[in-house]
Amino acid sequence: MRGCHRGPAPLGVSGSVVTAIVPTVPASVYSMPARRGTRPVVGLIEDCDLWWFREVYAILAAFADEPGNTITRIGESISVPGDQAEDLSHFRSCILAKYPAASGLTVMGVVESIDAILDRRSHGGDGFEEGFWSNQGFREHPDWHEIRDRSRSFLLR
Repeated sequence: MRGCHRGPAPLGVSGSVVTAIVPTVPASVYSMPARRGTRPVVGLIEDCDLWWFREVYAILAAFADEPGNTITRIGESISVPGDQAEDLSHFRSCILAKYPAASGLTVMGVVESIDAILDRRSHGGDGFEEGFWSNQGFREHPDWHEIRDRSRSFLLR
């Protein structure tokens, strides 16, 4: 049920709880995963746009987590799969519009494969199912299990 986009919550805000992580040693705020070969596109991404990738990783982590944990964290009163799918599509579009070469990044390949499943299950897709977009569907539907597996495999590589 992709359509409305509420936008991401401000950094450190989850509902009415504000959190902060305070490192005990200096650390790079925007460290990228270890390089496996040359990735010239990484050097082209402006610092002010790195948060898009942070959000993509956060969505993949939400997909990878146990569904009950994600639903509790985001909220039972909304369609968690619809919310997260819309955000993933939005950030994917932002990244590829400004950095077309980013399509070659591993993370974007995973996002593309997940987005293909979500597109198929969306209104107008050949596999649309209303239940897929419910929190119950997020817990039980086989395609959400596939999305969960892809997210976990990427994050734990």
